[in-house]
Amino acid sequence: MKDYNGILHRLGEEVLTDGDAAPGLRAQLRSHVLGDQISLEGAPVAYTYDLDGMRNGLTLARLGQLTRTPRERRADPGLLTEIAEAYADLADRYEAAHSRRVELLAIAATMWSLAGYQANAATLAVAFTREARSVFALGGLEVFETPTTAAPYRIAELTGAVLRRDLDEVSSATAAWPAGRLPVRHRAARLRAARPARP
Repeated sequence: MKDYNGILHRLGEEVLTDGDAAPGLRAQLRSHVLGDQISLEGAPVAYTYDLDGMRNGLTLARLGQLTRTPRERRADPGLLTEIAEAYADLADRYEAAHSRRVELLAIAATMWSLAGYQANAATLAVAFTREARSVFALGGLEVFETPTTAAPYRIAELTGAVLRRDLDEVSSATAAWPAGRLPVRHRAARLRAARPARP
């Protein structure tokens, strides 16, 4: 992706430092998600992060990271893991099968994949595939009569195919490993080494 003399990459890093996706705001988002998961009443805290602002900030951060070459990202995932975690947390702020949640799950899975954490990507890919099918099954086939209305469904199908590729790679690369014998970082290294070269 074109970096415009480093401007996009720099702006992406700045938004994660003191913008709409700053560490304190991401921590609030994480706390909110965990609070909802462990309490039936949710977390009784006045949060100051903004969902739309967070999503916009993460979009800029994500685009900034995409200016790095695949070799650079593999050698040092850098901020990709933080971006992936934040996208997954954002997805959890929406109800199951909500179209926005499906979109965010796909992005989170993709970010984990770009960072080289295929197992994390595969876990989110399962949720994405399940919920994408649910979303597009709600309207029936009649909503896909024109190229315009069919586009979101086709994009979801394509994204699902790419994410399922990661699922297959994880399955094949870990099939011969004794359960629990390799540390997580070693597993990630083995997965990256096992991953075939792509054009």
